[in-house]
Amino acid sequence: MNVAITPPKIWCQTATGRAFNLVDPSPDAVDFWNDVALGLAKSGRYAGQLLPAYGPYSIAQHAIVGADWLHRNRRAWAHIAPAVAAVDAAAAFLHHDDHESYINDWPTPAVAAAAEVARREFQKPSGYQGDHVVKSAVKTLKFNLDRAIYTAAGIAWPLPAELRRLVAWTDLGMLNAERRVLLAPPPEGWGEAIDAVPPLPVARKDLIPWSWDRVVDEYRTRLRRWSPSAVPVF
Repeated sequence: MNVAITPPKIWCQTATGRAFNLVDPSPDAVDFWNDVALGLAKSGRYAGQLLPAYGPYSIAQHAIVGADWLHRNRRAWAHIAPAVAAVDAAAAFLHHDDHESYINDWPTPAVAAAAEVARREFQKPSGYQGDHVVKSAVKTLKFNLDRAIYTAAGIAWPLPAELRRLVAWTDLGMLNAERRVLLAPPPEGWGEAIDAVPPLPVARKDLIPWSWDRVVDEYRTRLRRWSPSAVPVF
């Protein structure tokens, strides 16, 4: 007799004590005000490899500063997404890394390194490619988390193509602005796809790391402003 085996629920514990299902996440389990805000405010980008003068630069600050820029500067990006309103662009960018409140920031080089290790370990004559499996699994994990998160925020998922392009372009523009201020000069280029995107002209003061409690307050302010569906009723 064949017995169906139910896979174990794989979960992480959140700031409010929830068991958040990472494999099959539910929009109902997403708490932007507490779990997401706190997780993003206390998690740093670039694996913490900033210049010695700086403390952690949070994922939330990255999202806040980028969203602010999009909201104020529609003329600068209208050629990329002419049909997208400034408020929709800001909301989409504010939430684009929310999944990292549950799984932290996975730097691109770390994912690439894991894929390369898998390729070396599991390459088979049959053509099985371990690197493809790793990259595909990470992409699907993030996609499923984003689906739950954007749905909980009242934003249609998947994002329309124009809005996806704008979020990706802004993400790279923020990265290039941040690394000019926060990181040491690179020993070599970061890749043509990254280096070709101009840094966003954000104020240097907005890239200096904020305290985590300020970041939480700033993130919640943006929730009220652009993502009211994500704000709890008190």
